[in-house]
Amino acid sequence: MNQTPAKRSRRERQKDRTHRQLLEAADELFRRQGFDATTVEEIATQADVAKGTFFNYFRSKNDLPEAILASRMSNLLLSPPGAGLSTMERIELLLRTMWRELQPYRLFARRMFAHSVTRLHAAKHGAHLPTPAQAIAGLIREGQQQGTLRGDADAETVGFLITGYFFRLYMLSAGEDLSAEEIGRRLHTMMDLLFYGLLPRESSAGEAA
Repeated sequence: MNQTPAKRSRRERQKDRTHRQLLEAADELFRRQGFDATTVEEIATQADVAKGTFFNYFRSKNDLPEAILASRMSNLLLSPPGAGLSTMERIELLLRTMWRELQPYRLFARRMFAHSVTRLHAAKHGAHLPTPAQAIAGLIREGQQQGTLRGDADAETVGFLITGYFFRLYMLSAGEDLSAEEIGRRLHTMMDLLFYGLLPRESSAGEAA
């Protein structure tokens, strides 16, 4: 009886290793030969597990991209970079870092992310991990608590709007050759518009006074 917790712990560690092996194998194959050309059997072989084992962790190949995304960006979303910067600067830094992480997947971005990464609720297989929209909403709430942002703005809605624009731009970039500078410019333009609105700066400053 005393050995049961240890046995359970070993089983859990083995499950985690197998899960990680499957994600790493899928990640490598998707990058090398593309999503559509990769089969579940190839992923299982690359991960050195039986094909049937794959279905103990994922319903289908279509579940893998979101899981890979969660694995790659877990630390980033749990602890967004840029402590000490303004809320707008932190969100821009988060978006730029996310872009670098997602860059290898942009050629099949629509299939991977259109129905998952912009939603407000965390994925079932990673309920502990915030979505990008939730991470941004958390930064918005920090700004509200500090008094630098409107307290009556709904942080979740703002997070959803920012993330929705980000991933729309990301999916559009699959057909364009956009430089990092152009991506940065477009993201900054969106953030500037969202944070400062359509009113002329002089009018905004005058009303604030």
